[in-house]
Amino acid sequence: MSINKVLFFCYGDSSIASTWSNVPFCFTKALEKKDIEVDRVDLNSNKTISNFYNYFIRKALKMLLGNSLYYNRTRLFQWLTKKKIKQVINKNSSADLAIFCCFDFYDESKRIPSLLFSDWDYITLLKNRLGRPAYNNEKRFIKQQREAIENADYVVPMFPSVTEDMKLRYPVANICFLGGNVINNLCKDNLTEKEILQKKLSSNKILFIGKADRYLESAKLVAEAVDTLRRENKELQLDLIGISRDQLKFYSDGIKCHGYLHKEDDTENKKYYDLLINAKVIVNPTPRWAAFSSVAEAMYFYTPVIITPYEDFMQLFGENISFGVYNQTFTRQAIIDSLNMIIHHENYLQLCQNAHQAVKNYTWDSYIEKMLNMIN
Repeated sequence: MSINKVLFFCYGDSSIASTWSNVPFCFTKALEKKDIEVDRVDLNSNKTISNFYNYFIRKALKMLLGNSLYYNRTRLFQWLTKKKIKQVINKNSSADLAIFCCFDFYDESKRIPSLLFSDWDYITLLKNRLGRPAYNNEKRFIKQQREAIENADYVVPMFPSVTEDMKLRYPVANICFLGGNVINNLCKDNLTEKEILQKKLSSNKILFIGKADRYLESAKLVAEAVDTLRRENKELQLDLIGISRDQLKFYSDGIKCHGYLHKEDDTENKKYYDLLINAKVIVNPTPRWAAFSSVAEAMYFYTPVIITPYEDFMQLFGENISFGVYNQTFTRQAIIDSLNMIIHHENYLQLCQNAHQAVKNYTWDSYIEKMLNMIN
C-alpha cells in the first residue's frame, strides 16, 4: 500500500511543537520528510465552549456528583467531533490513511484506513497511573475507546506493557508495538560527542523535567535532596523545567525554576537544550511513571539518569541499567544516595556514552519507516 497523503487528527495544532510534548509535530514532520502530504486536523472544539464547560459546568457537576468529566470526554464533544471527522473524510476521500493521535476516534465510514497512535488507553490511565477503578460516568468514554480501537485498521501504543495489556483487553483489535520509542529532538545546535561530554564532565547541574500537575511532589523531594547536598558542595545547582517558582514553593540558593519551555520559541528552545546538554544527571523519582519522553531525550544528549524502575522503562532498557541508577524508594535520602553515586562515579563518562547508545536509534525517521513497513 503506497502512502502519499495522510489526514492527521490530533488534540491541538500539530504544526506547533508544544502540542502534546512535541509528539504530533515530530510525527508530521517525519511523514513530510518521506514526501507524504499531511493535512492537519485539530480535534479540539471551540475554546470558549470548552473552557466554559471545564471551569463552570464540570466544577458544578463535581460538587453534585463527586466527580465529573472534562469536556473532551462528554457525549456532546463526541458527537461534534465525529461530525467534524466525517466532514474532513468527505472532502479528502482520496487520502491514503487517517492517523489519529488518540484512541478515541476512527473513520467510521471505513473509506480510509485508520491508524490510532497514543501512549495508553483510558483503562490503563486509571489502573496504572491513577490507581483507581472507573467512575460510572467514565464508562461511556471507555466504551467509546473500545469501539475505536476494535474498528481501526491499526492500533499503535507507544509502550510495550501497554501493548500487552491492550491485546488482552481488545483481542479482536489489530494492535502492534513497533519496538523502541522516539526522541522528540528539536535541538538546533550541532555539537559533537566530545564537546557534549566535556560539558558534562565539568558540570555541577542536576536536571528535573516535569509539569507540576503530575510531578510536583517529586520535584519538591529532589529540591530537598539537592539542598541537603549543597551544604557540602555549594557548586551544585538544580534546574527544574516545567515548574515555576510559585508552584515549587521551595526557596533556596542553587535551585532554579524555568517553567514550561516552548521548543518552537528560539530563545526557549536554546535554553531547554543548553540545560539538557549541561546537565550532570537527570532525576525523576516519581513512582509508577516518570516522564519517559523527557528522560529519553536527555539520554540522547548523553545524560545519565536517576529514575524509578517502572515497568515500561525496564522492559525497554532492562532490570539493570548501565547509564544510571534505579531509585527504589521515594525518599530524600535515597535520592541523595543516588545523586552521590552518579556525581562521583569513577566511570562517569562511560555512563554518559551508555545513555546515548541506549536510545540513539529512537529517531522519528526510523519509527515512521517501521510504521510504513507495518502498513505495507
